[in-house]
Amino acid sequence: EDPRFTEARGLLAAALYNLGRDEEALRVARETLSQHPGNFTAARIRLLCAGVLLGRGQTREGQEEVAEGLRVCPDSAELLVLLSALHERGGDRDAAMDCLRKASECDPRNPRLYALLGRMQAMQGDLINALATLQLAQQLVVDDSAPGDVETRTALAEAYLATGSVSEALRQYRV
Repeated sequence: EDPRFTEARGLLAAALYNLGRDEEALRVARETLSQHPGNFTAARIRLLCAGVLLGRGQTREGQEEVAEGLRVCPDSAELLVLLSALHERGGDRDAAMDCLRKASECDPRNPRLYALLGRMQAMQGDLINALATLQLAQQLVVDDSAPGDVETRTALAEAYLATGSVSEALRQYRV
């Protein structure tokens, strides 16, 4: 019943997941949820459960975990990103973009969210907004060698190429 114990069990579940021990992680996560953790901890555990279930191909169960996580913590950027991916996989790009917009409002300093949103805007053909969003993502990146920066630069290069700005596209690829 001690909230610190519940949080520690949540960390254990995350560690097991990171080690690739999905079955154990899912078991510990569900045990932790039965202890009624706070909303933030519950949302993180639901995200972990969704990841395991989706990795197993249990899409419906994974979606239920995402929905439950968002019910208790509607401003979880990570859950909104996962929900966006599920919408995109289902072909509903408008709903996917809505989730990414909301995620970026919940975590406005996270360049990854803007990179994902810019990529989605480019896929929808909204190249002007895609370029602006991707440039914002690039401005927010602290470490130029971070993997997210590579993804952002690639998405920027593709958007520039789609607008016919070959020299700017090449500049993004070369950096």
